[in-house]
Formats: sequence, C-alpha cells, structure tokens
Amino acid sequence: MKIDISVDSGWLLSGDGQKASFISKFLREANSKWQGQIGAVRSSAFDCRFDYNGSDMVAVFARDLKDLFASVAGAPFDPAIFHVTIDDRGKKYTVASDGTVRVQSGSDDLLAQINALRNSGAAESDTDHGSAPQASPSGEEDESSGESAPAPDTNREPEAGGKGTDCGESSAAGQPDEENKVSAFDAIQGLVGSGDFKKLAGDIKNIAPQIIKNRSHDIFFSEAYLFSIDMGNGYHSSLKLLGSLLSEVGLFDSAVKSDTIVIPSYNDNDMPGKMKSAVATLETALQKQRLLTIDISEWIGHTQSREFKKLAMQVFRSNRKCAVVFRIPFVKQAVIDATVKDISDVVSVRPVVFEPFSGGELRDIAQRYLNANGFSFSENAWQIFDSQIDVEKADGFFYGIHTVHKLVGDIIRKKELHAATTGNDNKVIADEIASSFEVPESTPAESLDTLEHMIGMQEIARKVVEIVNQIVYARKTGFGSKPTMHMCFVGNPGTGKTTVARIIGNVLKERGVLRIGKFYEHHGHDLCGEYVGHTAPKTRAICQEAYGSVLFIDEAYSLATGGDRYNYGKEAIDTLITEMENHGDDLIVIFSGYPDDIQKMIALNPGMKSRIPYTIEFPNYTRDQLTDIFMEMVRKSFACSDDLEESARKFFRSIPDEVLNDKTFGNGRYVRNIFERTWGKAIARSSENGFDGIVISSQDFAEATKECHYDDYRKSARKIGF
Repeated sequence: MKIDISVDSGWLLSGDGQKASFISKFLREANSKWQGQIGAVRSSAFDCRFDYNGSDMVAVFARDLKDLFASVAGAPFDPAIFHVTIDDRGKKYTVASDGTVRVQSGSDDLLAQINALRNSGAAESDTDHGSAPQASPSGEEDESSGESAPAPDTNREPEAGGKGTDCGESSAAGQPDEENKVSAFDAIQGLVGSGDFKKLAGDIKNIAPQIIKNRSHDIFFSEAYLFSIDMGNGYHSSLKLLGSLLSEVGLFDSAVKSDTIVIPSYNDNDMPGKMKSAVATLETALQKQRLLTIDISEWIGHTQSREFKKLAMQVFRSNRKCAVVFRIPFVKQAVIDATVKDISDVVSVRPVVFEPFSGGELRDIAQRYLNANGFSFSENAWQIFDSQIDVEKADGFFYGIHTVHKLVGDIIRKKELHAATTGNDNKVIADEIASSFEVPESTPAESLDTLEHMIGMQEIARKVVEIVNQIVYARKTGFGSKPTMHMCFVGNPGTGKTTVARIIGNVLKERGVLRIGKFYEHHGHDLCGEYVGHTAPKTRAICQEAYGSVLFIDEAYSLATGGDRYNYGKEAIDTLITEMENHGDDLIVIFSGYPDDIQKMIALNPGMKSRIPYTIEFPNYTRDQLTDIFMEMVRKSFACSDDLEESARKFFRSIPDEVLNDKTFGNGRYVRNIFERTWGKAIARSSENGFDGIVISSQDFAEATKECHYDDYRKSARKIGF
C-alpha cells in the first residue's frame, strides 16, 4: 500500500511552533510501530508519502493509522486537518474521523491519474508541498494547504477553525454560500491587494454575456493565465474563487473540480520520461470541464525547451473546456515577461501578478481577522503586532496570511488567558499581552556624544560628525543636489560597526533627515533568492521595508563570493543600486564587512562605487582598549576585587599579534564572551551563599579565560597543507 498524507498548514503554523515538527514526529512513531514495514519515505514540513509493506488489510491499517495520528497530535483524528489517501493496488481510499475508509472516485478521475504519475516518481510542486488536491468521497475539493476561500470582510485565506471562515466561502458545489449571499465576484473585490486578479474578475464578469450569446466558450478558454504568486499570498483561495466566478457568470456549466497537474522538475534525472507521462495526464484532464493548474516554478528559465513547448502545445490542441492556470512564484517583471513570451509562442496567456503584502496590508489582514473574532487592538497592541511581524520576517521564512493569522491567534489566546486569570474580559487587546511576547531589544537612542565617549571610538566619532553635518547642511539649505547617504563600514568583527550604524540612524532621525529612523539588519545572503528571478523582488522588498530608515547589510561580501550558477549575488547588487539611486534621499544603505572582500563586492558593478561616498574604517581594538572594555562591562553591573583589572590587563596584553590582527578575531565580541563566562563563574561560586554580595574576582576571570582562550583563534586560522 502507498500512503499519501498532507497536513493543514494553518494547523501546523498555529500555536507556539511545536506543531511544525509534526510530520517528522509522526514518521518516527510510524517507523517504531511498523518496524521494517515502512519504506520509500518522502516528506516535507507539510506532507509525507511512504509505502506500507505489512500484511494488514486496508481497514485495519487505516484504524491503526488514525490512532497513531491522534497519539502524536494529542487530539482526536480530524480529516479536515490530516488528509490521508491509501492506495491499495490502484484502488484509493480516504480515512474518515472514526478510522473507517471510503473509496475515492474511479480510475478515470484526474486525481487517480495524478497520484499514479506521482507514485512513479514525478517531482512535487513547492506550492502544494508535494501534494495534489485531495478529493473527498462526495467529490468536494479539500486543499492540502488548508486554505479556504475568504469572505470580503476577512481576507484571502482565513485560518481553519476561525470565526468567519465560512462567510462567503465557496460551497462544495463551487457556488457562493446562498445563506450569506456573497458572490464570488464580490469576494474577489473584497480581497486585500490582488489588483491584477480583481481586474481579471471584472473582465470575466463583463465579457461573459457576450461569450454565452456568441457561444464562443472555446475561444475564451483558449487563453491561459499565468499566476505569479508566493506562498501565503492567497494562491489556493484565489483558484477557488476563480472557479466559483466562472460558474457564477455561466462560463462553466455547473460546479467543477479544481485540479493540479504536477510536472517533474527540469533537473529531474528522468525528466523526459516523466514529462511524457505528465503530458498524457494533461490530455486526459482537458477532456472534462474543470479549473486546471500547472505549477511551472521549477521551469523558470527553461520555458523555451522542447519538453515545455510540448506541454504548452497539449494545452493548445486539447483545451476547449478548461480554465488553465500556470503558476510561478512572485519574481521580477523581466522573468514574468520572458515566461509569458515563451508560453505565448504556443498558447495565449494573461499574466496575473500578486504583489507581496505591504506592512499596511498585513495590518488590514490582521484587522479583518480580529473583526471576525470580535476583538480589536489598541495602538500598543498594534506596535507589538508590528514588532512580531519583523521577528517573523527576520529568518527569511514568512508565510503571508498564514503568519498573520497565526500571530493574531497567538495574541487572542494570550488575551483570553489574561481574562481568565484577572476577570477582565473586554475585547480590546492592549498592554496586558506585551510580556507574553519576545519583543526585539530596543536600542537606546544613543547620540553622537555617546559615541565620542565610547572606548576607541574617538576618531570614528569625528568622521561620523563630519558626515552627518554635511548631510544635514545640504538637506536644510538646498546646497547643490541632495547628497547620497550610503556608506561602507570596513573592519573585523566586534569593532562597533553595528553600534555606529544604529547611532547614525538615530541622529539623522532627530535632525529631520530620515522620516522613520529604524534600523534593519540583514546578512548579504538574505538578499539572494532560491531560484531564477526571485532575487530582485526579494531584495527590492527588503529595501522597501527600510524606506525612511537605515538598511545595514552585514557580511555584504557574501554577495561577491557565492559562485552560484545564476550569480544571484550580482543580481542582488544590481537591484540594490537601483534602489539606492531611486530612493537615495529616503534610505541609507550601509555595507559592512572585511576591507578586501568589500572591494570585491563593489567591483561587481561599476556603478556601486560612485553611489557610496562614505567609507569608515574600524580598526581592531588595542590590547589596553580590550582591557578597558572588559572592566567597563564589569563595573557597570558588579563589584570586583582589587586585583581583577591587573589580571585582565595582563591577559589581554599577552594576545599575540597574529591573533589580534587575524580577521576572524572577535574584538569586542570576544571581550563580551569572556565577561559573560566570568560573571557566570562568579554566580556559580556565590550560589552557596544565596547570591548575596557577588564580587567578580581574578580567579573567576582566570577560570573563564581557560574556556574562552585566544589560542582558539590561532588554531582556527592555522592553515592545513604541505
């Protein structure tokens, strides 16, 4: 038997993050339960597929499978969350909530053909997490992502189980919910963003009477659509609404299914053979009226190939009844244009671009979800929401609507817990939930005076004052053209580059040069995409978020050292230059890294050097400065023994030149590591006395330096070879 499982993404992404590892936990338990009988496992965060080689009948295995799900999830098995298909020698079953099985539709159904194709090894779509839509016994569509069509007053993808998720939602028949009387067209017009999709809906509604009058359905359906959209921006819900709209305006005879054709990756070793099977599946799929989607994300840059042209030709030759949607991620316009051109060589195609949500649109989505659940935010709660969105975006994994609903759900739960313990059950969420969230550390608005008094920063402070005064004077007097504000900070780690960048942002905010004055920090590799065409919009989005503020790019040299096939680093730099030029009066980009590597990065584009007028060099700290930094940290928080400074100075003065001058040496960061180890030793020593009267001693320092010795840097820098 072949088992195909997908888990509702809304459920996985909800709560405190513990559910995100559900698939891996489930597979561990399955292997433990059916030792030696589980094989050919393929999985992602959202789904898994494996073979069961045991002797149990389908009914027995399904019941055990249901119990295992309940055990791992800690809750009863819910088919709305866990979508399970069992393939027993070509006959397919779904598992119901009580563990019984139901036969799926016959072998002529597209789903059966798609499963057959995927079981032969076809590659998965990144959007559907390797899983095509699953069909329930009644023929209802049940998307593996857990996304559902929205109401005009909620948003594209209401979270499963939330209030309001069925308001205006397309019913199983593919028609708008009659009870709520919300048409698919109105639901589309009520979406956040989605300008191209709304325009498409308007055109379909307007042209439908003419098509019906002229009976020109085949001409209408001969045009395909290219959706350019990222995960979490409403892909599945938009497809549902499009299908409902086509039924609503009479272009589909009745409610129809929405199916996905999964085609192999261009880089698949057996791509030609699998593509041949996919084309055959497509030919069959086009014989019945349906909304048919084809994910071509992994074919970006290869849509001129003969194999892809055969796929497009099959759409042109066989399609007279289906609405066909090709899908790619949100990429730069040039890539969209090239893909449209390649498809249009064979079949007419209309691009429909879904721009990623802006900060204001994310707030709008959150507001709709709050309204649907009867809550509202105070201004302080909105600030917490904004800070948590920044946290969610910081690691590069942000899932749009899903993340917003997850975050708002977390906040509502915190509010309800507070109400349960205090009895204050009003629906306005304010400061009471602040302590429950990890808010990014806010750096005090340090001034230039603060910088001048920092150890070893006097020369850098002089340079910063000179730069700031020049910028402020030119802005306020209109002298000449507005000066470009972008900078390079070059130096080894731990020399204060990030601290100085924050201070510059604070000062220019105070003096009216920057509108917002926030500080956005990214590493160079954060700007690079995962596929052709993804880097430019990703870099542009990072810059747009930092308008009015400082964008600090640490390890910027990584943009010049990627060595990747498509040179994403150069693409990121090209996009950065455009943003730096077009928004130079509202954005400061600061590149940070080692001197030689920064020069290599600048050399990638001749226009970059002229756009970075300021370079500040951050020298390594001297041995005595390292000592002074350490003692300043100690005296700020603890008392210390009289001999501590002498011991510290002796240690730091013993650091060899080869270590001090090595570019991997941590400077201030190294000092902080020693300081934290030192007070840790003091705390451990003082615990016997109940932590009373903690005094940092030279012995604590000596113990700490044994664990954090500069020899570690010397060893790491030692070359291996002959």
